[in-house]
Amino acid sequence: LGGRQSLCIGTGISCTCSGQRGCMCVTPFVRNRHGNCEIDSDGDGIPDSEDKCKNKTGICDKPEEGQITCPPNTDQEWQLEWPEMKHSEVAHLRCPQRERRNVTGLAERRCNSDGTWGEVDVNACTSQEFNNNILKTESLVNTLNATNEPLTETDMEVIKDITAQLTTFTEPVENETILPGELRTTTFVLQQIEKLGESN
Repeated sequence: LGGRQSLCIGTGISCTCSGQRGCMCVTPFVRNRHGNCEIDSDGDGIPDSEDKCKNKTGICDKPEEGQITCPPNTDQEWQLEWPEMKHSEVAHLRCPQRERRNVTGLAERRCNSDGTWGEVDVNACTSQEFNNNILKTESLVNTLNATNEPLTETDMEVIKDITAQLTTFTEPVENETILPGELRTTTFVLQQIEKLGESN
């Protein structure tokens, strides 16, 4: 698909891609923790190797009588609906979605040993739109490093397009917080663009 991006459709249990940033998974495959595409049998967005339940409930077995569990809960920050979970287990849900972006990845939340919920971890959440800007930036950097040529007008247009998109995606929107993964992506891209400017 151009650059370092790989399209993983595969026929087996898993399909290895060339790095997390360049991996696009096609249903029924989803991206796992290692950035590779893997079968998601029940369509809940969690790859089979990381899905203990295979049934969309978030809990594999009915708790035994008297067993400590965390009750169903909707967290205040991300408004994700967490299912009942056995103590000391980690629940996974699809990342909070955004109106303007296609968010990928899984959010995590641990059920503590005392039956209380821990904090929601959305560090693995980012969007395809932000990842696309990483691919564009890396492609430009790799090309310039290989040729040792100065930036051309075309290169400058690419940079303008990338920064314009980042500006749009990071503009404040009511009830829509930028995700930590998107913030890291933005920082990375801007650092790369700054290096390009320093070398030209």
